[in-house]
Amino acid sequence: MLTQTKIMAEIIDEWAPLCRINMVLTQDNILMNMHLVSEPSRAAILTALLDGRFHTASELAHMAGIKPQTASFHLAKMTEAQVVIVEKQGRHRYFGIQDPKVAQVMESLLSIAPPVPIKSFTGVNDAITLQVL
Repeated sequence: MLTQTKIMAEIIDEWAPLCRINMVLTQDNILMNMHLVSEPSRAAILTALLDGRFHTASELAHMAGIKPQTASFHLAKMTEAQVVIVEKQGRHRYFGIQDPKVAQVMESLLSIAPPVPIKSFTGVNDAITLQVL
């Protein structure tokens, strides 16, 4: 007759490797998503998408201050990682955040990020406008 301790030991021996694999996969998934957000252009694109609307790659490039080709490259990476979703309407492709949890994470990161330094009079006007809203 097996004692309860021996049964538990057998269960742990059997399941421990699977738990380690799951933990490694979870860590890899977190690292992959953080890698996506850590790139400044991608972070700017995701920040622009926080308004909840769908935008074209050209619009997102303009909002992020990057070239359209660069925006398309980053949008393809984020679409592949299932962070961004694409909706096609005719010959246009509109991009939006796929999961509201992504928006929550981005908002949390933005809440602890230091403020962007203002380097021009236009930046001062934008900051004043944001404070009024």
